[in-house]
Amino acid sequence: ALNRQGAIVGWQSVAGVENTGRAVIWKDVARDPSELAVPDGVIGDASASVVNVDLVVVGKLTWNNGQRSIVAWQVTDVEGVLVANDAIVVATGTQSGAVSLNNQGFVAATLDNRAFRWQVVWNPDLGDSGGLQVTSTEQLFDPHVWSTAADINEAGTVCGHFVEGGPQAYAMQLDGTLLELPPLKVNTRKQESVNVSADAI
Repeated sequence: ALNRQGAIVGWQSVAGVENTGRAVIWKDVARDPSELAVPDGVIGDASASVVNVDLVVVGKLTWNNGQRSIVAWQVTDVEGVLVANDAIVVATGTQSGAVSLNNQGFVAATLDNRAFRWQVVWNPDLGDSGGLQVTSTEQLFDPHVWSTAADINEAGTVCGHFVEGGPQAYAMQLDGTLLELPPLKVNTRKQESVNVSADAI
């Protein structure tokens, strides 16, 4: 992914070697990337998925014990070099899916087949010079409902799909309003099953 200023995030690893996956960020093509180190005490493969205009980066981490985490970094431009000021684990489960981020720090992601929305912000009162903090956590559906969070827009609306009596595409606003998106009417026959999902907003 890349932001409006052209910062690009991604990953690199050594083929065939465990725990060498590293999240990286490029300021531009003329410079080497900077590594985004994982939080202290974490061992595993990391990748950076999205970056916003405030250089908050969100990605995923696979621990060496198989657990999956959503990870966030706060990056600063220091004399032309992008440096990570802080890194935190937002949430951890056994499976993780797509990750999206808006410019207000709201993160949408699928964790353990459930759709979540978090807000991650920089708190200047944390530590000596401030730090990242998860200020809100919201599971978008009841825990028994299988769901995904595929994307989020600047208004905080998340889209994806959930399964409750059948697959259903949705968009959920920041205030919790659920918009169920109707499927395409492919023909007049009653279909036994229809797969439908909203993948971007």
